[in-house]
Amino acid sequence: MLWLIIEYWESPAAFFLFAVFHSVAAREPFKKRLAQWTSPFFINHYWRLIYCLVSFIWYFQVIGTLHWGLHPDCCDPQHSSSRG
Repeated sequence: MLWLIIEYWESPAAFFLFAVFHSVAAREPFKKRLAQWTSPFFINHYWRLIYCLVSFIWYFQVIGTLHWGLHPDCCDPQHSSSRG
């Protein structure tokens, strides 16, 4: 089981950072502080869109790339056509 942790440590680290961002960015104290830096209008109208966009990009571009990068032959058309 140790090989699994050694080989895939980037994935749990990325999931952990994603969870921290997801937990912190959705809380009211964070949004109140962000509203002080920007404006309440920005938080009320645009923050959820930016928050969802960052979450989507993080999940699919960072975590997905880590997983697919560990298995480069899984999506290679040359390998998949020879499986028959």
